[in-house]
Amino acid sequence: MVVKTWKQAKQLRLERSSPCGTYTGIIDPGVNYFVLQLEKLGAVTHYSCEGHPNGFYVSFLSPITTALMVKYCGYFAVEIENCAGLINGEAAYYWRISLPAANRTEKDKVRTLSLAAAAWTRNMGPVKTNELIPVQPKQKAKSK
Repeated sequence: MVVKTWKQAKQLRLERSSPCGTYTGIIDPGVNYFVLQLEKLGAVTHYSCEGHPNGFYVSFLSPITTALMVKYCGYFAVEIENCAGLINGEAAYYWRISLPAANRTEKDKVRTLSLAAAAWTRNMGPVKTNELIPVQPKQKAKSK
């Protein structure tokens, strides 16, 4: 499956484990697109949250070149959290992407995440994956 948009990725279920492997579960659908793109670039995602209007974030481990690619696309604040060692002989750091404080409403957040995903697709290409499971439509409760 090729995933090109944030809205398309949000409709899918993506399962991930915590960094220490103590928890495995479905991640928030609003971070799916960005987690998949970061993993495609070789980053290791650690924590993520779709959050409230200004609470969206994804933490990941990668070389600075990956973080610069993300920064180049715009829309997110990209912050260094900690130095972690080497990945393929290149210095690796823990990074965090988050939405700027201007995204105060849910409508603003949705618009910004959609635009950010479009910029990522233009600059990094679509994501190809077979591991996604479509979200099943909610069944209506039967009337008595």
